Amino acid sequence: MSIFIEDTIQSLTLFRRIKTIIKEFDFDEGIDFVVKGNRLFIQSLLQDYFELKDKDFALKEQILKTFISICKTHHSTSPKQFETPKNYVFYSECEKYIERWCEILSTKPKSVTEKYIYLLVVQFINELVKSKQLSLVSKIISYESLTIVFSLIQNEFKTSTIYIRNCFSIYNELSSYKLYEELNRIISSTFTLSFIQNVLLRHSTKDLYVFVSELLYDSIKNQSNGIIFSQDVNDFLQLVLDSLVKQHIEINSYLEFDEFSKSLNSITKTNGALVRVSFNCSPSVSDTSLIPPSRL
Repeated sequence: MSIFIEDTIQSLTLFRRIKTIIKEFDFDEGIDFVVKGNRLFIQSLLQDYFELKDKDFALKEQILKTFISICKTHHSTSPKQFETPKNYVFYSECEKYIERWCEILSTKPKSVTEKYIYLLVVQFINELVKSKQLSLVSKIISYESLTIVFSLIQNEFKTSTIYIRNCFSIYNELSSYKLYEELNRIISSTFTLSFIQNVLLRHSTKDLYVFVSELLYDSIKNQSNGIIFSQDVNDFLQLVLDSLVKQHIEINSYLEFDEFSKSLNSITKTNGALVRVSFNCSPSVSDTSLIPPSRL
């Protein structure tokens, strides 16, 4: 009984501290995270998050949304590939806990609540990848967790627009850093020939279809597909490229994805040896992005 009371007191103390931090301090773009006090607030939130229990869903949601908001308002607009972020202190504090975040991502979520929190963690990691801080990005991709994140678009999150778009954003950022071999390690187990065929040649959601198509085109445009994808995937892509263009043109009004069609069409005009293959694909309208359990 005394243990229960002690746990309850600790939970209430933690709850009040977190609520106070989030309520009293405005994490907008004017804040300077080099200031010692603000650094302590971030340290406190990071430490407190990992002390929360599964039942503390609302607090986890608030903390993650706070972190995501901080990242979004402090993105660099510099053309440099890597640089020291404007808020180096904030990202450095986050870097200390990357292993803990990656542990969370390495565990497949089961309940609706777990899936929603998992989605928020993926969004947070996506924002951290955009930081352009080399040590932080390198640490994130050093773990196997992103491999699991991408694999979940096959089942658990295949109809979540937000999840798919965050995966594509992570892919784009790593591609912009020219980390092609790392990308291969992260996505190769998911983007197999059978998966790509299922998405492009059969029924899939609009978002997943666009994600896979755009990702394939991006790898061709950057001439990196030989590094990122296996040989059987590249052979298949060459085989269906012409048909894929026609398919996009036919359903362009539905997909609202004209730039991809134009770009692919320009590629096929330079390759007269492409085999023309006819196939049907009618991406379903299914788009059941996760809704926070608190709003169900």
